[in-house]
Amino acid sequence: MKCVQSFLIMVSLAGGLMALNGCTAAPAMATSTGVRRRLAQPVLVNFKKTPFRQAIATLAKDAGVNICIQTDALANRGILPSTPVTMHFLQPVSIKVALDDVLKTVESPQSPLAWSLRKGVILISSRNSIGVRPVAYVYPVGSLIKAGHGAGNAKARRAAMKNLVELIENTVDRNSWIDNGGTVGSLRFFHTTMVVTATPRDQVAIAHLLAKLAHQGNSHKP
Repeated sequence: MKCVQSFLIMVSLAGGLMALNGCTAAPAMATSTGVRRRLAQPVLVNFKKTPFRQAIATLAKDAGVNICIQTDALANRGILPSTPVTMHFLQPVSIKVALDDVLKTVESPQSPLAWSLRKGVILISSRNSIGVRPVAYVYPVGSLIKAGHGAGNAKARRAAMKNLVELIENTVDRNSWIDNGGTVGSLRFFHTTMVVTATPRDQVAIAHLLAKLAHQGNSHKP
């Protein structure tokens, strides 16, 4: 509750990016849908021994979103606001990718971190503490499944479905999928629609992956 109270105080003082007790406040509130769009924005990342909290504040400012870090939960796992982050991309990446990689930089296999989107606010904590609930999203993937195959070739479509599932399960949070021994993620098809159950964080990654595949497919068309 301490973190939420601090966040509300900072929003009332909006007018620039501020940080208090692990929270950052953007000048304006945003809906969860708006936050997802902002996380897709490209950003050039160059952190050199940057304190974890400062790195998160920088990404929050670049995206124009609100981020709250549960500092107590992270401190219990040896992750402090001053924990250094060194990360450099040669080309711009989405803010979502940068955020995921910052968390990977400071976490350990025994204490994985996670972020969750709640009412337009990104909450960062340990994966166990945050209690991220899986959600089901529907993705129309007919163009990906039929690409390069005749519409009536059922065997080819089944192979394309299998390849798509394997790509997602081996690319996005591999250990979370039930097929890989996890307890959260699952995929199933209804004709040319794919229904995915996964954490909100993984859903963002899946949406980006599918968009990239669709773009690649369109770029190869004559």
